[in-house]
Order: sequence, then structure tokens, then C-alpha cells
Amino acid sequence: MDYAGMGTAALALRNLKVPYQLTDVTEIDDHCQKLIKEMHKITVKNKKRWRCHKDIMKRPHEKVGKSTVWVLTSPCQDFSTEGLRQGTKTRRGKLIKRSLATLKWLPKKKRPRAIVFEQVGTWLRHKKFRRLVKKINKVLIQLKYKPRWKLLDSARHGGVPQTRVRSWGVAIHKRAKKKDFRWPGQIKCRFTMGDVVKRRPNGSDELWKLPPSRFGTKSRERKNWLVAAAQKDNFASLKGKWKRSSHAPAQSHCCVTHSAPNVTKGAALMALLGR
Repeated sequence: MDYAGMGTAALALRNLKVPYQLTDVTEIDDHCQKLIKEMHKITVKNKKRWRCHKDIMKRPHEKVGKSTVWVLTSPCQDFSTEGLRQGTKTRRGKLIKRSLATLKWLPKKKRPRAIVFEQVGTWLRHKKFRRLVKKINKVLIQLKYKPRWKLLDSARHGGVPQTRVRSWGVAIHKRAKKKDFRWPGQIKCRFTMGDVVKRRPNGSDELWKLPPSRFGTKSRERKNWLVAAAQKDNFASLKGKWKRSSHAPAQSHCCVTHSAPNVTKGAALMALLGR
């Protein structure tokens, strides 16, 4: 896994009860590395099979070992609609090129059988970033991979009450035994936003009194109001424990710290699912 963050790709395999073994993990944040070791039970017995790399720009190609699946979730800030969308013009945006350079350098026997990409929706929606996807596809095809790309929405394909459209790519090598791949279908949502934000007594619609809005400031004000309700009513015990880091390192895809006075949307949802 490059830009591993908390290692959520491996967590997905664990939740599906699929046996796995971490081999190469690249994450610049020391706290995230420690979290990965704890969550994935990196012990003395299997530590020899597990290689942890810190800065991907300083990682020698020859230090990367053989793996079956390679997950690339490069930093999204420079591609997001919430940012300046400078793309690969910034140092952080160019990190994906370093991963591709390593892939090209690896001997054929060491190359993974499958590669998974995850990035913000603009990779497939924005004309400028679709050019980057075409360049990635060109490299993959030269290395005998068959790439596929699709936009997936967490509300439709993830079964959670949150709309997060993401660009997903899957590239399978020609030497893989099973080359057939199908994108996941719709997963029915098991709970609503009201279940996450507040336990509504007797089906009360108290939370939905704000005027409906789809875009702009009103929509954000509505979201902030819902999160504030979650903090006040359900997650007061978590106050002061979690906050998304505003000074996360450039390569860290998902980083949390313990120094904050409020609870984020993600922490609120994690608290609900983990209760």
C-alpha cells in the first residue's frame, strides 16, 4: 500500500474475512505507522515479511518486495474541488508518478497481479485530470495490465448515509489466473442520517426542519448543523479526543490526532459503527 494512512484497504479484507498479509506499506506519518501495526497485528513473528517505508520519494525501488495486490491512494488535495486543483503541478500531486516509476522498475516476477487506485471524483469528471488517467492507463497497458475505471458513490455502493463519489481504478495483469472482474452493485443502506445524528423519538422529523438545499453555503450550513447536533446529543463522550489534522503531512492520505476540541463527521460515524 502506498500512502497507506490507516490501512483501510487491509481493514476491508479483514472485515470480509479474507486472509491477507501486509508486505510493503508506505506512510510518512509515524502515528499512522504505529496505528497500522496495532490494527493489523504486526508482531515479531511476521515482522520480517512486512516492510515499512516512510518517504515515498526517498524509497529505493529495489526495497519494494513482491506482492499480489497493490493499493495506490495518492493524496487528493491537489485534485479536489475544495482545493486549487493544481494537479501534478505540485510536489504532492506528483507523488503518484513515483509509484508508477517503481512499478515500471520492478522485475516482471515482482509486479503485483492487481493494482487498485482510489481518488476523488474529479479524476474521471474533470477534463484536465482525465488526461492523467490516460497517461496512467498507457503505462499500465505497456506493463501488460488491463485497466478499468468507474465512479462509485458511497451512498449507492457502500451502504452508508453519506454521498462520497470517488474514482476507482482496477488493473489486472495478464498472468493473473482470474482475469474476470465485475464492479459492485448497489448495497442497500442499513441506516439513515437521522440514525447517525440523533435518535429521533417516535419518528420525529425535528432534524429536517431546515429548508432543503443542494448546493452552496446553505448546504454546508445544514451539514455543519447536523454535525453539531451529533456532537451535542450522541458523541459528547468523545469531545476533545478526535480531530482531522489540519497540518497533515503531504503524503498522509488519512491522518487523525488527539489534540482537538471537537468531533469530525468521520469520527462520529466511526463511533456509531463501533459502538
